[in-house]
Amino acid sequence: MATLSFLFFTSIPAAAFSPGCGSGAPITYLQDDSDGDGLVVMEAENPTSSAGSTYPDHGSDVAWWEYSTNSASNGAYVKVPTSVQLADGQPPKGAQLTYEIEFVKTGTHYINLRYWAANSNDNSVYIAIDGVVFQDAWNLTAGNDSWAWERAPSGFTVSSPGVHTVTIYHREDGLYLDKAVISSTSDFTVADFGPEVTEYGTSTAKATNDRVGYKEDNRTGKGIIVIEAEAPTNNVAGRADFECRQWIEVVDTTASGGTYMTTDDQTTHATPDKMWSAPRLDFEIEVTEIATHYIHIRHRGGSTSNKFYLAVNHHFVDKWKIANSSPQWSWESPQQGYSVTAAGTFLLSIIMRDDNTPIDKIIITTDRNYTPSTKGQHTTEVVPPNMVFQQTGVSNVVELSLEKPSRNLAGIGEYEALRWTNTADATAIGERYAIVPNGNSGEITANNAKSANAPVLEFNIDFVRTGTHYISTRHRAPDNANNSYTMALDGVLVAEQEIFPLSPNEWVYQDDLPTINITTPGIHTFSVYMREDGTPLDHIVISSSPAFNAQTMPIELLSFTGQAAADHNALEWSSIYEDNTATHLVQRSETGHDGWQTLGRVAAAGNSNTRIDYSFEDRQAPSLAYYRIVTVDLDESESISSMVSIVRNTTRRQMATVSVYPNPATEYANLSFEHPTGGDIELRIATLSGRTVATKRSVAAAGTNRETIMLDRLPAGTYVITGSLGGGVTIAERLVVQH
Repeated sequence: MATLSFLFFTSIPAAAFSPGCGSGAPITYLQDDSDGDGLVVMEAENPTSSAGSTYPDHGSDVAWWEYSTNSASNGAYVKVPTSVQLADGQPPKGAQLTYEIEFVKTGTHYINLRYWAANSNDNSVYIAIDGVVFQDAWNLTAGNDSWAWERAPSGFTVSSPGVHTVTIYHREDGLYLDKAVISSTSDFTVADFGPEVTEYGTSTAKATNDRVGYKEDNRTGKGIIVIEAEAPTNNVAGRADFECRQWIEVVDTTASGGTYMTTDDQTTHATPDKMWSAPRLDFEIEVTEIATHYIHIRHRGGSTSNKFYLAVNHHFVDKWKIANSSPQWSWESPQQGYSVTAAGTFLLSIIMRDDNTPIDKIIITTDRNYTPSTKGQHTTEVVPPNMVFQQTGVSNVVELSLEKPSRNLAGIGEYEALRWTNTADATAIGERYAIVPNGNSGEITANNAKSANAPVLEFNIDFVRTGTHYISTRHRAPDNANNSYTMALDGVLVAEQEIFPLSPNEWVYQDDLPTINITTPGIHTFSVYMREDGTPLDHIVISSSPAFNAQTMPIELLSFTGQAAADHNALEWSSIYEDNTATHLVQRSETGHDGWQTLGRVAAAGNSNTRIDYSFEDRQAPSLAYYRIVTVDLDESESISSMVSIVRNTTRRQMATVSVYPNPATEYANLSFEHPTGGDIELRIATLSGRTVATKRSVAAAGTNRETIMLDRLPAGTYVITGSLGGGVTIAERLVVQH
């Protein structure tokens, strides 16, 4: 048995990443001056290029390397992990991160860093503009126990519009660096994760709500963590001999989630001395059980494609050689356990040892006798980690969209195969609702002692008011066999709730108002368990006032959408019910967390039982903005909509004529575009959240070009095709893939 002592912030003994790989093409940044702040926002781990230290006696390991944590903006950060490798003096010779930026504004600019410095020996950098140092030996405030923002004492001058470079050099190793924000205003303030990046093209950075974590489920008395390999917290590219190689996602209907992860086959092997240079998958997991844990891997492969390394918190734990070399998926379940000596958040890493080794699923459990089923249990994924709902308004209202919980857990025991799923419905609030679908074996009921084993939706709520709170549920219960759920507070079952009136054809709120008692302010967990499968639930409203319920909420929104127009962001929303509504406040945030600003007011209908459409134009929109609608009643009660985000291309780059056909497409799509001169191009296909799924390099002729893109390896969904044709000319087109 291997005994591990886990710490959250730890160093790795050798290099793990050469920042700047991105999708294989250099990452460049743009200045967004739409609000007059001249913003440039960069992820530290996504520079245009990076280089190791050239200081005398420094080895190749004195470089910036990438690490993973969901407490960082993009789920990742960088640091120089060596010890006492000072790079003092000018010109700077320390490890460097260089960011290429297209500025549209001249004059003085200021840079803010999101960082963490343990002590005064790990807290200093140099910063240069176009190779000239403007910030000499910046000692950031040390000793903070969490991420912090700090502005450099010295500003810098951008002498002309166009492309310039900003370089950060390490002076003292050990500094954690997450994000950088440049502004042309000296009083620009940054908080939380800061604004979204102003990366050119489709962003490679994760949106806030795309961060992935996993949490141990201990409802059976035995802890279990279930991980889909294709959903890591971070996919970290290799360096040195494995420069910019990554784990790739491959479509396979026999895999647990329909895809699996592997590295491309170059017949290479990462020896132990090169382990930390190899590509790796990082999974952030919250462990609650202090006990020995056993790891099971679902895999397939041949005799030369069956090995990988296992690490926890960047410390080597084990090297695995999969015994069963088979073309069929199977589970490797060794009896060796790993002892967890303290509960907390840890980082599990799967590191390439043999390339072309397929990994499908990972299960970690405290049950020594656990035997995984064919495809294993449902994942214990949490997306995004640490989602907390807030009370608002005079009546301390909390609105819960059932399809967007803090955590969605599958059932256990006899209910292991069941889980709450989201179903599209244009008449539901947000156009989706939650349901545990009826099974093939008839009606399923989880009541009495079985309730705690049922599938559950958990909502972490920050209550500001104590005492009795009233629950109102929007539902479409079709009959007496599909009209109930069980609710719990902080893990204690409160009531098994039957829902009336029955309403098979339209969404309504239940007649009565069950209650919960909040004894202390702060974060509590409200849970909705399946009692009867087939019960459709859309929305839950919690209020501290007995006179307030969802029947008198000021509004029921049918939809809320937004899109970028040529010179503005266009917002549209529709209501299907309004009661004494006074006004709709259109609010915008650059983070989606805080800093909400009211852009304008739209007069509300007052009272209505029919559909009403509204619209608003934001003509000073930044490159990325989050929007919400706050509807205020005549008695000052409020209803807050879900968020929408809109990404704009804020540059003055020329867009080429482009078309994609067929669209939607199934097996292939043809991309047609005009190239002004001919030359090398690189096309990239990315998800709407910015994750690159495919790239293609080609040589275009002057004039009309056509590229055929094969789609058989892409899951169904909506993607964005982008490419740069040189000379500031770009192409961008949306593609819908159907199978």
